[in-house]
Amino acid sequence: MKHFYKEHKKFLSDTNLKFIEEVILNDHFPFFIKQSATTNLKGEPNNEPFLKHIILHNLESKRAPDIVNSPYYDTTLDILNNFSRAIKQEVHFFTRICYNLTFANGVKKCGVHRDHKYPYKQVIIYLNNCDKNSKTIILDEKGKIVREITPEKYKGVCFDGLSHYHIFPKTGFRLALVGAFV
Repeated sequence: MKHFYKEHKKFLSDTNLKFIEEVILNDHFPFFIKQSATTNLKGEPNNEPFLKHIILHNLESKRAPDIVNSPYYDTTLDILNNFSRAIKQEVHFFTRICYNLTFANGVKKCGVHRDHKYPYKQVIIYLNNCDKNSKTIILDEKGKIVREITPEKYKGVCFDGLSHYHIFPKTGFRLALVGAFV
């Protein structure tokens, strides 16, 4: 079965680039520690710490009434909309948006996961040059690797809401804008 996948490297406006360089990559941008993005079979968080800035809470979150979580929502949405237009992908609405900052934390990779239980598409926009081995791995319905995505500054990718995981950088950090939409 062929799965949807698109990538693009030239979609950011000058305003987007300035925002990323001067705000997101600034030492004062607020990130918050998260113990794990995934859970084990018992539903307990895995030990895979990273930093996160939530722009838009998951629709199914307990925080749904306060779904927009950041003053950077409009600017971040502009980045995602520019990417969607560049790959000619219709977006009805985003179901979650965040910035994830991962780093060498003693763990090789995060747990295999899907962001939602319903059909959706995933977007990842890599925002810095980082360890090229800190790839995103996409799996098919049988758990077979269908794509390995090497991070590259300002590369955006979009794929079906399949199970996936990422490899933590061994050096430096990996910063990505992550979104899901229907």
